[in-house]
Amino acid sequence: FQVRSITMCAMAVLARSVGGARAPSPSSSPPSSSSLFAVRGRDSRRRLRRHGGGRLLVCMAGGAPVGIFYSTGAGATKRIANSIKVQFGDLADVPQPINSVNARDFAGYQALIFGAPSYMWEKHRVSALDFDTIEPPFNEYKDLEGKKVAIFGLGDQQEYPKNFCDAVGILWEHFSLRGAEMVGSVANEGQFEIKRSRALKQGAFVGLPLDLENQEDRVSEQVAQWVDQLKREFDLQEAAAAKAE
Repeated sequence: FQVRSITMCAMAVLARSVGGARAPSPSSSPPSSSSLFAVRGRDSRRRLRRHGGGRLLVCMAGGAPVGIFYSTGAGATKRIANSIKVQFGDLADVPQPINSVNARDFAGYQALIFGAPSYMWEKHRVSALDFDTIEPPFNEYKDLEGKKVAIFGLGDQQEYPKNFCDAVGILWEHFSLRGAEMVGSVANEGQFEIKRSRALKQGAFVGLPLDLENQEDRVSEQVAQWVDQLKREFDLQEAAAAKAE
């Protein structure tokens, strides 16, 4: 009886691997809420996949051409991510926290935007290691070749003038190494009173630096101008035309 049960289980596993996942029977109990996460976005498609120790996850397949991901502590970075989404409209999906996804979830997007808060918790790390959840596959470290990536980040020029928006520079370096085409640079026109920043490379900021603490009145305009710039650099004309039809 034991051998027969093991054999039947093995055959069932083989059938699933060959024929794909099957719908659960009506008598099956639904998965618990703790074993599922859903990325909710208008017009976004969803797919099911196995993850880690057999957990069933619901992930986005990229209904909109632009994906927005962020890490946040007090919620300010999330607020900016939502503002960027509003500016993009249907061209961008609903912003998602970076610790709820992994590298494979980027495949369905034409372009990606990443946002980081101002604080650094460890050297060369951003916001409590949240971005470690999107490390590339071991055998595919150039997994973002062909994708355009832009970075935004928050900083406080008065409190941290020596490492203002360093996280923007760190993320830029990270995604550059993964083969992404980095866009979204912003001219350094003396708009910030800082001594240095890792986000400054060759005289320009490699992403959008924002200071909600000291220049909140400028942030809305800065975000709107940056999104207009990204719409051109992301080459979204065809996607915009398709959405308009």
